Amino acid sequence: MSRKPRINGFLDAIVTKAVAKVLDYEPCRKVWQTLANRPAPKQSQQDKIKADLLSGKPVDTVRAFNLHRITRLSAIIKRLRDNGWPIITGREKGNGIARYSLPEGWKPADPARHADGHKKAR
Repeated sequence: MSRKPRINGFLDAIVTKAVAKVLDYEPCRKVWQTLANRPAPKQSQQDKIKADLLSGKPVDTVRAFNLHRITRLSAIIKRLRDNGWPIITGREKGNGIARYSLPEGWKPADPARHADGHKKAR
């Protein structure tokens, strides 16, 4: 059985006390509380459309604008198709608005990749 050298225990105590003092220092406490209460990162427009499509809801420009304030839905659909999403386009009779959906039962091959959102090209 190996024992910790006494110096490590001594250093642990010093570090613990130093961290406690820093966190007790008013400006540091405010920063820490601000970081702890930070809202979740915003979801990208592409992620919002992915979520709508994966939930089985058809998406059109009116719905995308009303729910998410997205005005260029066709550009997002093109990016998703370029990434291998088999999006089906249907047209509404009378007004000709495109309605996008996924084939029945289709799921992404790698759900973790599609849940994270898209990566920007460098």
